[in-house]
Amino acid sequence: IVFNARTSPKADTFCAHIVNIHTGHIRTLPRPVYALSEDGKWATSLNLGRLHTYRLGYGYVVSQEAQDAYKEARAPSDDGLHVMNVETGDAELILSINSVLEQVQPGWRLGGTHDPYTGLPYAMGKPNVQATEEIRVNYENATSNCRAWINHANIDRSGE
Repeated sequence: IVFNARTSPKADTFCAHIVNIHTGHIRTLPRPVYALSEDGKWATSLNLGRLHTYRLGYGYVVSQEAQDAYKEARAPSDDGLHVMNVETGDAELILSINSVLEQVQPGWRLGGTHDPYTGLPYAMGKPNVQATEEIRVNYENATSNCRAWINHANIDRSGE
């Protein structure tokens, strides 16, 4: 049995536990598991706190402080889709959120204040007091600002 848990009772970070139902032995993996390969040797892993921040009901609840940090990092290069070896716990970031955005919208950092697909303003961090009313309203309603996350990370059983 594999299940995710917090790394400590009040932590904003998560891990996975593997329980051998025959012996009761519990092994801990350093990252949460989003999906397992059919043979159980590999797992995909996402930042479930970031996922909760942008898709309520999909990730795991984290503190307001952690949510604020995720909101400040619009498209991080050190967060995204990880693949983890279930036997060793070794994990590798194979697709960063930033690299996905660069593929979908090359040069997204270079110009414009609004996403060309949605028309929503990019989240530029907490606005200063001189910010326009539009920026202040959109900052307060973080889900209306253009930020990026990975929502699903399944493994295709067919190998295709």
